[in-house]
Amino acid sequence: MTEVKIVQVSEKDLPELIAISRETFADTFGKDNSPEDMAKFLDENYNEDKLGGEMATPGSFFSTLSQVLSMILGNFILK
Repeated sequence: MTEVKIVQVSEKDLPELIAISRETFADTFGKDNSPEDMAKFLDENYNEDKLGGEMATPGSFFSTLSQVLSMILGNFILK
């Protein structure tokens, strides 16, 4: 069985967090939105300023789920 870890995200992980956030949101909601609307939403909500600012908010906890020696599986945010 592959080990899965929950890892707290730091500022250095921001590019990976943005990438997985954009991918999972688009996979989930892309079929219900036009490509233009999806691109606009992703650009406005999953960028360094937005997620970096949320990450800096006291009490926020950004994490990823990852397989050891593999890839990020998903993410979650506790506020």
